[in-house]
Amino acid sequence: MKNLASKSTHKKAIHLLAAVAALTFAALLVLVMPQASYGQGITGSISGTVTDPSGAAIGKATVTITNVDTSATRIIQTSDAGTYEVTQLLPGNYNVKVDKAGFKVSEQKAITIQIDQVAVVNAQLSVGSDQTTVTVTSAPPVIQTQDSSVGQVIDSQAIQNTPLNGRLSVMGLIALSPGVQGVGAQDQLAVRGLTYAVGTGSRNAYGGLGSTLDGVVNKEVTLQRSEPEVPSLDALAEFKVLTTGAPAEFNEPSQVIVVTASGTNAYHGELLWYNRSKGTSAKTYFGGSSVRPHYERNEYGGNFAGPIAIPHLYNGKDRSFFFVAFEGFLLNQATNLNTQQPTTLERQGIFTEFSQPIINPATGTAFANQTITGINPVSAQLLNLLYPKPTTSGTGTNTFELVPYTSQAKRFSLHVDQKISDKDQIRGTILVAHYGPNPDVGSDSLQGGFSGDGEHNTNAILGWTHTFSPPLLVDSYASYFHLPIYRTPQNVGTKWESIIPGLSSQLIEGAPQITISNIQSVSEAGSKDLEQAAQINSAVTKVFARHTIKTGFSLIYDNHWNDSAVSPQRGSFSFNGQYTKCTPTFSSACTSPGAPWAFADFLLGLPQTTGQGAPGNFITRNTSHQWPPFVQEA
Repeated sequence: MKNLASKSTHKKAIHLLAAVAALTFAALLVLVMPQASYGQGITGSISGTVTDPSGAAIGKATVTITNVDTSATRIIQTSDAGTYEVTQLLPGNYNVKVDKAGFKVSEQKAITIQIDQVAVVNAQLSVGSDQTTVTVTSAPPVIQTQDSSVGQVIDSQAIQNTPLNGRLSVMGLIALSPGVQGVGAQDQLAVRGLTYAVGTGSRNAYGGLGSTLDGVVNKEVTLQRSEPEVPSLDALAEFKVLTTGAPAEFNEPSQVIVVTASGTNAYHGELLWYNRSKGTSAKTYFGGSSVRPHYERNEYGGNFAGPIAIPHLYNGKDRSFFFVAFEGFLLNQATNLNTQQPTTLERQGIFTEFSQPIINPATGTAFANQTITGINPVSAQLLNLLYPKPTTSGTGTNTFELVPYTSQAKRFSLHVDQKISDKDQIRGTILVAHYGPNPDVGSDSLQGGFSGDGEHNTNAILGWTHTFSPPLLVDSYASYFHLPIYRTPQNVGTKWESIIPGLSSQLIEGAPQITISNIQSVSEAGSKDLEQAAQINSAVTKVFARHTIKTGFSLIYDNHWNDSAVSPQRGSFSFNGQYTKCTPTFSSACTSPGAPWAFADFLLGLPQTTGQGAPGNFITRNTSHQWPPFVQEA
């Protein structure tokens, strides 16, 4: 196969004009299509120059690059200037062999290729028989001078050997990268996306941070929020955070790049179990005399990888590989909640613990014996459903609860590689990550939390690489991303419209908003979402004698459904004591602080203000189409 640099001047001019025309057209597309562009960015490359002992360039030398683990081979010839570059190499270990008639064979081993990086492997051939091989075992330096991006690669060895506080997502790995702040808790389920900040920037929850898994978008496209779910950490080949200056093929200035591990010619498997209990834990600083919260965390799973083989039927050595992994998570824990609730006497309408008189709004006189008569039946029902009984006496913070809850998650992933021919390779990844939905604790034991909080992430990815010639190849991907999101309020299933007169029915069931001065307020959020994204992208890489052009496009269709309660969710009711409050002319005690009048108004069913959304909730559908191109030169 002749290299471009060795062709005639006429053909050079034609190719140059074609390249300029293509670049001009791509640049115009970039200008008129402002959408973000997506690309692969999950491979590395090897380049270098081949010379003789005098330093003169050796053209048409054969360079053979072999993946040590899979025996995959790429062959290219050097240009007349002695240069070569092999792109789109998956992360891994490689050997580079250079041979030319009349010279000894040069072979360099133990070359590690990482995501989005270039290994420069120069070779100086000695005059002699090509039956003699000179082996170099020292690894060449890996450099990155082709673009201005700044980032750090974390390889599989570092991923497996680094002590992380939890294996649930990429958050622990992101925290290892310099210039990253506010990653979040590593031992809890990450069901709110990646919301950390990079460099001097602010929170990157929406639109400032891209994320890819095996070359395709791994994010909620509508919210522009990156997803933390990835395969088991042991099933990752490499992980990289570009903190600034990401190349044009990416859609945002900062980027998280995750590449799953491939099988090799050797079978390999692992089993894991991790346990942490409260035995070595301490109470919080303000735990006081309360018992130590329960904490029992178990993470378990395993993986198996190797060549695909069916005895007596098919041997996939050097051709077909798989890597399958499963990981589970189960956390039983408890949290301390300290709130101010109505006292036992207050719940009965008895206010003898207070010196302030309680005025009967019907008569304008004080209730006898500080005791309310005729408690509103709606208020009585709400009191029993939403306000826990106090655990101690007193009118301040009087309720100390230790609320248990359970979190669980399961992740399954499968990665397959298939070599169809020397020119065609395909690969596929399936990720199924079910995070809950799990209960979550609110303001107190009876309200404010979620009965189900979580998401189910399914990502199917298919990739294909075709080599037209050693300097020219195309890399294409297709994917489908399916993400139901659950935010189910704690008090789901209670028909609040049957309790509160005039309240409309709700698709998102949960407690109403109730505000009582000097008492713990009641409020519950909730929603349902479904994110569906389909993507096709393709990139062409052309290696010239002294530079490389990469250009491509991406087509993304996103469909997002959202069901949300209209604010104020399930109605709002505010009580401030204006109906039962006494004035200083009635009694000097009326000026004393800490008066219970707001709760007295609640017992009588006399809110200061009420509100209700109309309609009670709504369902929206957002669709988007993005077809951004990119072009970059190195």
